[in-house]
Amino acid sequence: MRRNVYPAILASFAVCLAACSSGAPPEEKAEGDPKPAAGVLDDTQVAQVSSDATNFHTTGSIGENMVSPSPGVASAGSDLVAFVGKFPFETVGGVTWHDHPVVTAGIAKTVTDATVLRAMQSPGGPSAPISRYQGKIGSWGCQQHNCDDHQWAVLVDPISGATDVCYHNAAQTGEASRWYLADSRKETRPGNCSVV
Repeated sequence: MRRNVYPAILASFAVCLAACSSGAPPEEKAEGDPKPAAGVLDDTQVAQVSSDATNFHTTGSIGENMVSPSPGVASAGSDLVAFVGKFPFETVGGVTWHDHPVVTAGIAKTVTDATVLRAMQSPGGPSAPISRYQGKIGSWGCQQHNCDDHQWAVLVDPISGATDVCYHNAAQTGEASRWYLADSRKETRPGNCSVV
């Protein structure tokens, strides 16, 4: 005698659904959910940041529009390790990677090219989780719909705050990338910026 199991399966399914929909409010967005990107700097603002960065390189003084690291950058950078495994738009202690004072000051000190600064601030581009690379903490991002040919990476020493930035624009450098190094040198290296 063959028993019909479908009513039993349907009854079990109904019980599971009832248990799952207990009337609890829907989950709120998690702290790490993507947030809209901050506005891109206009040409005047980029020119000012670039001017401030150049001033820093020549005089050591930071202009009013540049982010200044808090006293003790060496100790402040150590909390960058908490970003490992997170995307740059996720927050740690209420701050995203791109808004962390050690990261912003490092980029402003290292990159003096306004075009590169503007490109790195493009909203909505893909990014990878932050990871470790050669003792540094690094992020990678690219231009939406053009990742192979237009990408960048930011590598920050979590102890000293020293920052290296890779910028790849295939239209300008072919299969090589421009590296802006913490010691103020610029190098062209083979490959793109997919180091992290």
